[in-house]
Amino acid sequence: MDLLGSGRCFTYTSAMFPFCMPHTTDQKTAYKAYKQHQLNMLKAMRDSAETHLAALNAAVEKTESQIAQLDAETPSSQTAI
Repeated sequence: MDLLGSGRCFTYTSAMFPFCMPHTTDQKTAYKAYKQHQLNMLKAMRDSAETHLAALNAAVEKTESQIAQLDAETPSSQTAI
């Protein structure tokens, strides 16, 4: 049953909710569509994680370069706090 309570999926509902399949769709086709949706979601999550990892790597690299620059500017006889 869909959100409208009619037991049928309408075009806009199917697009919004890919797991809601028309009654004429066989089980194998519905399962394949579900798995395709799952794969797309996993790829999107992976892409997001890669983006976050790239940002973290850039932040680490920038911080390391700032520390190295501070070490180069600070004479060895003085200690930084």
